[in-house]
Amino acid sequence: MIEARAKTGMAALCATAGSLVSERALMNVTGRTLLLPYYHTITDARLPHVCHLYQLRSKALFVEDVEYLCKQYTPVSLRELDDCVRGRRRIDKPLFHLSFDDGLREIHSEIAPILLRKGIPATFFINTDFVDNRAMFYRHKASVIIERMAGRAFPERELAAYLHQRDCTPEALSTLLLSLDCNAAGMIDDIARILEIDLGEYLRDQQPYLRGDQIRELLGQGFTIGSHSLSHPYFGDIGIDERKRQVRESFDYLAREFGIGAYYFSFPFSDAPADRAFMHWLHGEAQCRLSFGISGLKDDCTKFHLHRIPLERHTCSARHTIKGAYLYSIALSLLGRASIARQ
Repeated sequence: MIEARAKTGMAALCATAGSLVSERALMNVTGRTLLLPYYHTITDARLPHVCHLYQLRSKALFVEDVEYLCKQYTPVSLRELDDCVRGRRRIDKPLFHLSFDDGLREIHSEIAPILLRKGIPATFFINTDFVDNRAMFYRHKASVIIERMAGRAFPERELAAYLHQRDCTPEALSTLLLSLDCNAAGMIDDIARILEIDLGEYLRDQQPYLRGDQIRELLGQGFTIGSHSLSHPYFGDIGIDERKRQVRESFDYLAREFGIGAYYFSFPFSDAPADRAFMHWLHGEAQCRLSFGISGLKDDCTKFHLHRIPLERHTCSARHTIKGAYLYSIALSLLGRASIARQ
């Protein structure tokens, strides 16, 4: 906990100090001219399945973000990024590639139209179990429950009995819901039932995820589709066989349903649980061309695994966040921690 707070504090300090240094100077010092920003969704609406999980980025802020990125960097497609990694294309100017995780429907309705107008390629990493709204991510369920608890009778005794607790307040239940992992998905469903919140109805009515026809349209528009696993588990909460199944079967789905033969993978939550052996399997037997983590401007044990910068964790500008990431990278380099060490 202390280490995490120190890391957050250092990153915030670097972001503030970044306003004093030019982008070009930071690129020259770090030698890093490839930037990989990512988001989940962009919207001006309040999304019950997301609003209790992370900061939602407005369309106006997103437009400001991409306009800034296009001034400082040149957008490239995932195929062009792949060529850079494999040495088939030189990085002779600052480049960026944009990506989005979770396959939410705003990709089609809000995000793609903006990117098409500005000529920016992007990759959308989807959870294949959720395509066509066939199932729902367990943390999205938790957020819906927290949102829908307000203004309704709270069955404290029944919940306390179910949870084997002396009492249960809405605040305590919210904290519990956000702490549960994929292995407790059944508990989330049970809590929804006790609260008389119909998650199936929410899924049918709100349609939070991309449909297959929308994915085909995005592919036809030149966007790239990659895998974000089957059902978005944290890989630290599942065994090695299940991790491989999540990758392999999601790739199989992309090939079968959309004719996708070049496989790209974004780790759900974090790539921290992946050791060298798993990375070797992923980029070898599983035939994944490139994979992606979320550690900013760090290097990794293989050049085929790249790290991205989140741009939606607060309402700061992209410029503020990105310059802070560069300064944080410099600080880590001075501490000898610029690379991910894997067992």
